[in-house]
Amino acid sequence: MSVRCKLLPFFLVLSFSVPAISASPTPSGTLLLIGDVLSFNQRIVWQRIFELSGGDAADIVVIAAAHSRAKLYGGYAQRALSRYGPFVELLPLAVSPAEFNTHYRQAAHNPELVEQVQESNAVFFVGGAPQHLAEVMFSETGSPTPLAMAISQVYAAGGVIVGGIPGAAGAYTDIDAMRVLKQGQVPNNQLYQGLGLLAEGLYADQHFFS
Repeated sequence: MSVRCKLLPFFLVLSFSVPAISASPTPSGTLLLIGDVLSFNQRIVWQRIFELSGGDAADIVVIAAAHSRAKLYGGYAQRALSRYGPFVELLPLAVSPAEFNTHYRQAAHNPELVEQVQESNAVFFVGGAPQHLAEVMFSETGSPTPLAMAISQVYAAGGVIVGGIPGAAGAYTDIDAMRVLKQGQVPNNQLYQGLGLLAEGLYADQHFFS
């Protein structure tokens, strides 16, 4: 596993070459794990995300499925990124059908949404509850949805995956870093599935706690 780390204001940028669920042999994307809520006014960070996503060629999709108010906070991230380029879209994904008038299980299999992700070069995850994100990314049997596979393909092709707390948890093989840090090793049935973009057993905590 090769790792490149670079500090930027307010968050740590990590670029890993590790196996992803798409089974691509040489993923070469960049993971940006945001360690706190990213303020609208932290323009230097938003701009850097945009630059790493391709600059003028950036095509970014925003996923706020982890948040209980996906439309509101997903729209917040969309507006923040749209200050630097026009191709930023919020995907209609939420556990609550009232958010977008869609069911998340169906949306995660929607060919149009899957194609939209495949054609992007960056995916921005808004924070929220990790279990909500896991419900969208994986079926009831635990297999990755077409949407999850598309996200992994973007990363494997050299794209950028951005995760805000705890949207960043989606990068792990198993989600729930807080419980792992507090208790050490925990049973697999107490963890949610992640996209597997980080090596198995590797976690990054998005919070400080005592």
